[in-house]
Amino acid sequence: MKKLKNKFLTVLLFALLILPCMLIVTACGAEHKAVGEWSTSDTKHWHTCVVEDCEEKFEEADHTINAETNTCDVCGYKKHEAKSEWMKNDTKHWHNCKIADCEEKFNEADHTINSETNICNVCGYEKHEVANDTWLSDADKHWHGCKVEGCTEKYDEADHSFDAESHICLCGEAEDTMTVKVKTGDAFKAYAKIKDAVENAETGSTIYLLKDVTFETSMPDNKYVFIDNKELTIDFGGFTATSPVSGFQVQNGGKLTVLNGKLEAQANGFWLNNGELTVKNGFEVVGNLGKNNDKSAIVAITGSTLNFAGKATAQGEYAIGGVGNEGQGNVKINILEGAEVIGENVGIYMPNNGQLNIIGGTITAKTAVYVKSGTTTITGGTLKATGDKVAYNKTNNGCNATGDALIIDVCCDYPGGNPSVNITGGTFISENADAVGYYHKNDTSIYKAEITNTTEVEVIDHNTEATTAE
Repeated sequence: MKKLKNKFLTVLLFALLILPCMLIVTACGAEHKAVGEWSTSDTKHWHTCVVEDCEEKFEEADHTINAETNTCDVCGYKKHEAKSEWMKNDTKHWHNCKIADCEEKFNEADHTINSETNICNVCGYEKHEVANDTWLSDADKHWHGCKVEGCTEKYDEADHSFDAESHICLCGEAEDTMTVKVKTGDAFKAYAKIKDAVENAETGSTIYLLKDVTFETSMPDNKYVFIDNKELTIDFGGFTATSPVSGFQVQNGGKLTVLNGKLEAQANGFWLNNGELTVKNGFEVVGNLGKNNDKSAIVAITGSTLNFAGKATAQGEYAIGGVGNEGQGNVKINILEGAEVIGENVGIYMPNNGQLNIIGGTITAKTAVYVKSGTTTITGGTLKATGDKVAYNKTNNGCNATGDALIIDVCCDYPGGNPSVNITGGTFISENADAVGYYHKNDTSIYKAEITNTTEVEVIDHNTEATTAE
């Protein structure tokens, strides 16, 4: 009986010793498993262990980011990053987040507005505001434009309201019955007649044509509009002024600049008498529509200056030139780059003392240039003769074409003296005669031109009193 009792105690003791170990083993195996919720970083997701302080990660992997939602398809992680498109308001720009409903703003900053385009250099935001103080207008209204190119928004738009004295609206538009307006300083005044505008304009003013105009047929004094002892600019604005008589006379120290349009005259287009005329490229003068032999596009006398870069056309004797009478010389004619001179008979006629400087342009006529006196210097341009070859015909009043591109004539005892001609450049073209024809009498001690020619163009000598045929 005693042995049985001892055996029972031994078994009981063994059981008491082994049971805690079994419990411990069972407990450890249950805690090392994944929790249900995902843990995440910016690049991966995983499940943590149920055991506290256990660093084991279950099912760890890189995110599988959905391109449309920017969310991981496995764990639901939301990848917050900027969209490429700029968002903007009146003061700032930024990138929105790719995650829907996320209000985070990336790269937010103030606009960097370009002063020329009024557009942000970073995001392209267009800052719409009044461009400047310049008014824009049509026949009925005026407004300020927008600084942004292509924007059609109109600021401060209103109907025209014309001042009773100046006939000008605050925007600078003139009443419809007016044909020209004059700007003196910042002030405008409109006129119905170009003659009135010129007479009333102060020196330094600019006259603007508002439409095609026709001069009055009742103008006195050889039918000119006079620019007398003052300086004016006339911007023809692409319009045409037509005179049934002559055009403008610039005199007594007056100065006139014309641009951007056309003058047509039955007689002389411009007459310069101790005046200065500048014709800009883009302006055309057509003279002698009445086909009088002694009328031209431009005539310069008595200390006048012509700076010509436009286009001149005239039928009759010559398109541009002077007068050979005593006391009507000392003129200066500059033919500039871009000029175009077209004459029916002669393009340019130089009959008196003074200077003819051909720097550029094209001169086309039966004879391009005819020189009887003064100093002619040719450094550029093209002289083109289109006329038939015709025998020289001496005249003490005017010029006759021979078909030569340039005629140097010392046969006529003109008051301005024998001519001096310097040729250092230019192109000389004659379709039927000589490039340069030099016409003189037997006595070259008296009838002799001073000719300097450093080009390859040939000057053909003609003794008009020679007994043998030339």
